Amino acid sequence: MKSNFAHHIKRWREQNNKTLRDLESLSGVDRSTISKIERGGQEPNIEDLVRLAQATGIPNWRALELAGYPSNLSTTEINQALTNLAKTDPQAQRLLVLLARADEQDRQAVLNYLLVRVAELPDPNQQPNEQSQE
Repeated sequence: MKSNFAHHIKRWREQNNKTLRDLESLSGVDRSTISKIERGGQEPNIEDLVRLAQATGIPNWRALELAGYPSNLSTTEINQALTNLAKTDPQAQRLLVLLARADEQDRQAVLNYLLVRVAELPDPNQQPNEQSQE
């Protein structure tokens, strides 16, 4: 299913007379990946989402919103998500550095995305035998 973000990317390319190759050059995202995103065959990962947003001139928070990520989560939920994510994801530190440079709306959007990702991870406090019983 195509996201609103996929529609945005395709519409932007068409309105600006840009090819997949042009957008690849502007964003650093492989054109085959862009094509899959536009067709709804692949959801963009966070890095590609941010690169494509920057290349097409929309704020990161808007790109995350268009891609269907939730907004306005509590600070407590976000802090807990970051704590859990840092325990399991080697890319978390890199994202935290990027967050330090972001404006407030972008920061909130990325933190919300991280919370969604954390929800998909197994509970780090759970014993291995408990996880296998689920």
